[in-house]
Amino acid sequence: TCNRPLREVAGIKERLVSLFDSGLPTDMQPTDVNTRFTILKMKAMEKNIDAGDDVLHYIAQKYSMNIRMMEGALKTMLAYSDLMKVPMTLETANLALKDDPGDAREPEVEKAAEQVMPFEKAREGLKISHSYLIEEERPVKCFEYFVDSLNLGMRGMALTRVNPKRLLEQYDLGNASVLWLTDREGDPDTRVTPVLERIIYRIEDFLNTPGKSILLIDGLDYLISNNNFDSVLKFLRRLIDEVSESDAIFIMSITPETLDDQGLNILEREMEILSFL
Repeated sequence: TCNRPLREVAGIKERLVSLFDSGLPTDMQPTDVNTRFTILKMKAMEKNIDAGDDVLHYIAQKYSMNIRMMEGALKTMLAYSDLMKVPMTLETANLALKDDPGDAREPEVEKAAEQVMPFEKAREGLKISHSYLIEEERPVKCFEYFVDSLNLGMRGMALTRVNPKRLLEQYDLGNASVLWLTDREGDPDTRVTPVLERIIYRIEDFLNTPGKSILLIDGLDYLISNNNFDSVLKFLRRLIDEVSESDAIFIMSITPETLDDQGLNILEREMEILSFL
């Protein structure tokens, strides 16, 4: 309607009842808070909205009956953040939505961050078009990030020194492309030699495919030993630049002791650091 609210249209309720009366009765229960949170997370990623997991969980708690209201609240908060020139924090969410009671129990702001799903806590801070250096003793956290991103519907490519058969015993990698960095001959769909030109070709083909994606490299020391640090650095800089203009996340796992101080410092300047040491 263009001239009056729906509630003033004569017979609207009867017309709606007659429209849906032929359907079957069913007990429609609200989705759980973690499902609502995941829906919001995917919406935020699709629209490149920079909202923290604690903020998204706050909104998911506030609206339990209507997904559209939940998405509308996210847009309201984004508009408030842009207008007031403030970051999208829990405090901002509380101010932007203070006049909207929502349809669920009022969420407790101070507890919202603690109630985020565990795997989302692990991924907190990862952003599309960013490159991350994961410092860890063994490649564990990097694959947790990778699998969590796959579970959110992202495409995945992993280049690793770990035999893919062993990885499949530990992780559900779905349809992700997992390439074994090795000199051994075999199926080119599951392995790649440490020749940088071949590797960048495979990666660029992956990045040029539409849709959000995550790229993992585990085996930097292997690439350096088969080439040299300067060549690998040039390769990484090219890759980082390409990721910065794509819908991808790039993560690379290293053990700092495998590099000299100068090499480590250079990589830490090129990428954002996530340390688990």
